[in-house]
Amino acid sequence: MQTSPLDTIRQKLGLQTVRELAEVTGCRYHAVHQACRGMGPIPRAAYTPLQELGVDVPRLVEDHAAFVADRAGQLRAALKARLEGQAT
Repeated sequence: MQTSPLDTIRQKLGLQTVRELAEVTGCRYHAVHQACRGMGPIPRAAYTPLQELGVDVPRLVEDHAAFVADRAGQLRAALKARLEGQAT
């Protein structure tokens, strides 16, 4: 599985877990976890803390949105292939 842009930032910051990233940004764990997995947007509450850490937030948000869209496309393609395989 590919690594999301947010998870890449977490690793570059030296944070071992998603929980640590949630604590540093002051966000709920679930929201950060979903974003790191590419299943949701980066929480807006994380923008300022990330910016204070030197992260280019507008670029991160743009890269993350592209990652989520790409991941969703891959999942749809896999589901379509599975459905087509069952139709025969």
